[in-house]
Amino acid sequence: MKISKIDLASSFTDRCKQTTSYRKGRVLLAGDAAHIHGPVGSQGLNLGLGDAMNLGWKLAATIRQESKSGGAPADLALLDTYESERHPLGAWVLEWTRAQVTTLSPDPYGQAVQGLIRDLIDTFDGTNLFLDRHWGLSQRYKLGESEAHAHPLIGCSVPDFELNDGSRLGPKLEEGRGLLIDFEGTTVLKELVVGGKYKARI
Repeated sequence: MKISKIDLASSFTDRCKQTTSYRKGRVLLAGDAAHIHGPVGSQGLNLGLGDAMNLGWKLAATIRQESKSGGAPADLALLDTYESERHPLGAWVLEWTRAQVTTLSPDPYGQAVQGLIRDLIDTFDGTNLFLDRHWGLSQRYKLGESEAHAHPLIGCSVPDFELNDGSRLGPKLEEGRGLLIDFEGTTVLKELVVGGKYKARI
């Protein structure tokens, strides 16, 4: 067969890559501009949405601060936390998608990995490992080095637990506003929120 004309030539392969930095000055990268993944499981899509959620409120807060400062340059320290929080998660997802792409390989190496994965999923711990990987339950933002940040739940996704009044936490997060949960019944915090200056925001 002789090929006389090609209208479009492309390849399909795993191009998992991540930029070395998500921010340089006032230039910020998110989503596919910051990381690309093999097209399995929509991890890249979900990771990009996480980037947008993390970056969006920080940009809004920085712009609000700058507008109130009378023209003085805004403190961009809050934007620095975007990269320190999201870049490690991007690397984690890249590693996970590379492992998945390996299992799709039709050669003996891919088949060997497939067999190992099947055996792993057949165990209780293996099943929990894969649930954790898909849901990101063990992903944790490192918010600081001090003792106050040492608790293993700080920076993690909050579980959908049941409160004393029988309601659940999940529905309380649907409005996208800040949520303050006080397990100690602190009067000062209650006064700030209930009828206080933060009522519209929390």
